[in-house]
Amino acid sequence: MIIESVAAAGMLLQQINSVIQQVNEGKANVQTAMGLVSDFGDALNQFEVTRKTATFNPLSTNDILKLQMLRRSQERYQYDLRQLLLVADPKLLEDYDNAIRKQAEDRRAHAAMIKRRQQQREKLKQQIKENPVLMYMKGTPYEPRCGFSSTTVQALIDCGAQFSFVDILENQEVRATLPSVTDWPTFPQVFISGELIGGCDIVAQMHESGELQKLVDDAVG
Repeated sequence: MIIESVAAAGMLLQQINSVIQQVNEGKANVQTAMGLVSDFGDALNQFEVTRKTATFNPLSTNDILKLQMLRRSQERYQYDLRQLLLVADPKLLEDYDNAIRKQAEDRRAHAAMIKRRQQQREKLKQQIKENPVLMYMKGTPYEPRCGFSSTTVQALIDCGAQFSFVDILENQEVRATLPSVTDWPTFPQVFISGELIGGCDIVAQMHESGELQKLVDDAVG
């Protein structure tokens, strides 16, 4: 099950409610309802993590309020299903409780991860703001660990730039988080005066045209 919007999550909950009613009427089996409730919980957790950590098209305040309402409905349906299992199959109830407990643990872990990523994004934004010329690269300027990083370092050196750097191979959290901040998936990434210039190809082209030199001079002059 994949949830792509808050509205889609609401429609899925309506389907779950309908199935639970059918179980009460003897028109559907309880295992079907269990599967839907469990899959919905996993999908909603994933949707919330993805959208809350997104730089582009994040959850709005209204979306967050709707999610809270959906969570309450989810908990109510979980309770309704638990009551059905209590009568129908106590052994299955134990398995169900374990699955719901695991989902709750996963959600707490996801919440902690979201908080870490938000803190890391703010740290990166501050780092970019504070350094006139900054490069996120593989390795160091003295020992680049990929050809793209080596070429980019040389372009900056040719411009006489004194620049700061972060070795993403030694900072895996930076490597994981920065692309979501910049919407740029690859490395190296060069920032001048707080703006993303680009990666190896763009920096090399700007170096050749003389535009890179001007940007560097304006940033450190």
